Amino acid sequence: MFINYRLLNSSKGTANVTYQDLNEFTFEYPCKSNNDCTPYVAEIQAGRYIFEVWGAQGGQNGGLGGYAKGTISLKATTTAYIYIGGQGSSNPGNTNYGGYNGGGNGTGIFRDCTKEYAYLLSSGEGQQTFAFAKIL
Repeated sequence: MFINYRLLNSSKGTANVTYQDLNEFTFEYPCKSNNDCTPYVAEIQAGRYIFEVWGAQGGQNGGLGGYAKGTISLKATTTAYIYIGGQGSSNPGNTNYGGYNGGGNGTGIFRDCTKEYAYLLSSGEGQQTFAFAKIL
């Protein structure tokens, strides 16, 4: 089963996806900048999936990225927005900024449901979040 994917804004980077036997896909950070990137948009066919996410590492004194794993069954083809976090920066004596998508930045998978975004799975620096949302 193949997943169709693209970058939401292709001017910010190049898709960096590897796959094995058309059933295991790895989405890597696609952008040159750690602070300005774009999510992948993926059309995922109906079926049962295991998602694993690893959060990006923080800056020089930041923590390692978190990890989360979950299983979801999709009854119809679903549009997913896959946000890959960028590593946080270190700037001694000044403000340290998180990378793209939040703070040593999180990696997340979201689902577009009639103009509402359902948060499916996320992992960030030094923290982990695992959540599924039921859309009524």
